[in-house]
Amino acid sequence: MDENFDRIENLRALTTDEARIEVLERFPGGTFLSPQGDVLENMPPFTRVRLILTPSPRSYIVSEIWLPEPERWNGRYLGTGVGGFAGKLHYKRTGGYLKRGYACSNTDLGTSRGEHSGIGNRDEWADYGWRAAHLTAVYSKRAVLLFYGRPAIKNYYLGSSTAGQQAFSEAQRFPLDYDGIYAGVPAFNRVALHTFFLWNWLAMRAPDGGPLFREDEPRMIYDSAVAFFKENGDPVKNDYFVNIPWLGADTVPRFIAYLREHCPSLSQAQLDGLYRYYSGPVDPVSGKRIYCGVPIGCEITPGGIMRSCADVCQYFFIFIWAFGADYRPEYFNFGTDFEKINSTLGPEVNAMNADLSAFAARGGKMIGFSGTSDPTVPYPESLDYCDRAAGIAGGYEKLGEFFRYYMLPGRTHNAGVGADDMYDPDDEKRSVNALRALERWVEESVVPDGLVAVSKPRPEVPGKYPFERMIYPYGVSDRCLFNRNNRPTGCEYV
Repeated sequence: MDENFDRIENLRALTTDEARIEVLERFPGGTFLSPQGDVLENMPPFTRVRLILTPSPRSYIVSEIWLPEPERWNGRYLGTGVGGFAGKLHYKRTGGYLKRGYACSNTDLGTSRGEHSGIGNRDEWADYGWRAAHLTAVYSKRAVLLFYGRPAIKNYYLGSSTAGQQAFSEAQRFPLDYDGIYAGVPAFNRVALHTFFLWNWLAMRAPDGGPLFREDEPRMIYDSAVAFFKENGDPVKNDYFVNIPWLGADTVPRFIAYLREHCPSLSQAQLDGLYRYYSGPVDPVSGKRIYCGVPIGCEITPGGIMRSCADVCQYFFIFIWAFGADYRPEYFNFGTDFEKINSTLGPEVNAMNADLSAFAARGGKMIGFSGTSDPTVPYPESLDYCDRAAGIAGGYEKLGEFFRYYMLPGRTHNAGVGADDMYDPDDEKRSVNALRALERWVEESVVPDGLVAVSKPRPEVPGKYPFERMIYPYGVSDRCLFNRNNRPTGCEYV
C-alpha cells in the first residue's frame, strides 16, 4: 500500500467528540487556492487537515494543519496566528512557513460566524481569547506524531497583534504547549485596548459628529512631532521618525503647546481632540487610568489619526458581545461600563498574568517586540507588563533568562516609518524575522543579546530610508534606548 496513503489515513485518528475532520487531502504541489481566495504559488506537496473543533455547545473553531512531506520536514512544528477579529485563516503565513519545512497550523479563533455570534456567548469569548489557540496546538502536535511517526524536535508559536495576545495566553495558561514563543505587538490587555480604540474614535469627532481632521492634516502634525522631539533630546538626530516619544509626565501638554505655536491652522477643537488622543482613556469620575494614550509620532501611520476619524469605530465587536447588537459607541461610560465589560469579558480575552514561572520552569523561551510608532497596540502597556514580569521573576536578570522584549525604532503595527522587522544577526539574508534567534536560543542555548532592526525604503512613506541597527532587550541590557526614566508605563502615561 502507498506510504503516503498510510500516513494520511493515520490522521483520521484525530477525530474525537470535539473534533471533526472536514478536509483531509494531499496537495500535489503548485498553485494552491484557499477557500478564502488566497493564491499561494510554487507550493511544495503537503498534506492538509481542516478540523472543526466544538469544545463546547456554542463553539465553532476552524483550524488547519499543514504537513510537508517527510523528506522536506525540518522536524519542527510551528503554530501561527491571525490578527484583529480573526474569523478567517492566514493561509499565506502558513504557506510561507511550510515552504521553509515547518509543520504548520492556523486557526480562525472561532469567530468565522461573524461578530453577532459572540453576543452573550461566553463559549466564543473563551475560544477567541485562549481555547482555539490551545486546542489547535494540541491537535497539531497529535497530527505530527500520527503523520511522521515521531513528535517534533521542538514546538514553536509565532504571531503578532491578536496573535501576540494568543502567544502571551499560551505562555501563561498552557506553558507546556510550546518550547519557544515569538510574540509581536501583543494585544494582551484586550478589553482596555478596545476601550482605547473607542476613546480615540470619540476624541476624533467634530461637534457635528463628523471627522475632526482632513486627510492632509496628519502629515503636518507628524512633521511637527518629529521636529518637537528632535529639539528635545531624541537620541538619533537623522531619523525622520520619533525614537522615544516621551519626555516626562508633561509630554502631551508640551506638544499641544508646540502645535498651537507651529500649526496655527489647527482649531481649538482639534487641539483638544489631540490632547485626549495622546492622553488616553480614563474613568471620568475617579480619574483612574484605563489604558495609555497614542504615542506621539504615529499620526500618518495606517492606524493613526485617520483611522480614528473613520465613520465607524474600528474593533467595536467586544462591545456588541457584551451589550448587544444595537449598542452604540456614544452609549459607553468609561467608568461603570468599562468595569462591567472588563469583569465580564476580561477573564476570557485578556492575558494579563505576569507570572511566567511555569513557562520558565519547563525550559520555555520567549521573544517579544513592540514598535515605538505603533498606534494600534502602543508599547507602554507591554513595557509595563515586562516590569511586572521581572518583579515576579526576581529581577530583569532572571527574566532575561527566558523572556526578552525588544523595541523597534519607528515601527508601526505592520512595518512603518522606521524599522520594519528584526532579525538574528547571523541571518545574513534577513529572511525569517527573529524566529531563527528563538530557535537558536531554545535548541543551542545561544542567548539573543542583540537583534538587528531593519528598515526598508517605501515610496509611500516620505523620508523613510534603509538602515540596519542593533537593538537590545528592554530591562536586560543597558544598551536599550528605553528605561524606566524615559518611557511611560500604562498607569503613568499622564
